[in-house]
Amino acid sequence: HFKAMFDTMPVKFEMVELDRLIVCQTEVADVYSASIAQTLGRYPTPEALFRFCMSMDRVLPPVKIKRIDSEHYQFISPGTDLRAHDVALLQPSDLTSVNSIGPVAAALGLIVGFTPNYLSAIRSGNRLLLHNGYHRAYALRSLGITHAPCVVETVTRTNELAVIANSNVSDDPAFYFSAARPPMLRDFFDPRLRKELRVRPMETVIEVRFTISDLTSTEIEH
Repeated sequence: HFKAMFDTMPVKFEMVELDRLIVCQTEVADVYSASIAQTLGRYPTPEALFRFCMSMDRVLPPVKIKRIDSEHYQFISPGTDLRAHDVALLQPSDLTSVNSIGPVAAALGLIVGFTPNYLSAIRSGNRLLLHNGYHRAYALRSLGITHAPCVVETVTRTNELAVIANSNVSDDPAFYFSAARPPMLRDFFDPRLRKELRVRPMETVIEVRFTISDLTSTEIEH
């Protein structure tokens, strides 16, 4: 998972200062963050802190699958990092547990799953932007922990942000990496800047639709 996720830019592990992290996500779920903070505790060992930041021991949330019709499915989860993954072309040897009405030539896998969810940041110049792991970073800060292990990717040109950053960052990199005062992780804890809202529980829904056509191709010889 790590190699597949970080195969584009130079990457290394660093201990980062949480209060110096720039943020592009403007909300966190306080109740959820408090629950995962409780699993770590206020005085974790270095190993426990690393495993927490790299999401190595997390329990995946449930996923409910609904078949809408023969070519339309929904995948529903309370987890916010449920995603559509890459499409995979599968060979018969990959399908040992699949029953079929006849010999299998191949299969197309429309994969839905979770992200590895590492605590990660993007470095441009002397600034670090928190890219992933907002709830864990918030949880650590709420425990009074000031530094945490983080996967750091480094970009040297702004157009590289389009490859690894979300659209908010890649569309306006100057706001995050050049502005005099960008939004910071510590702002979530400033009563002058934060706003607490009570919201209904939400679910992530991934819809998969596909069409199948039987066609005949005829090669005409000249």
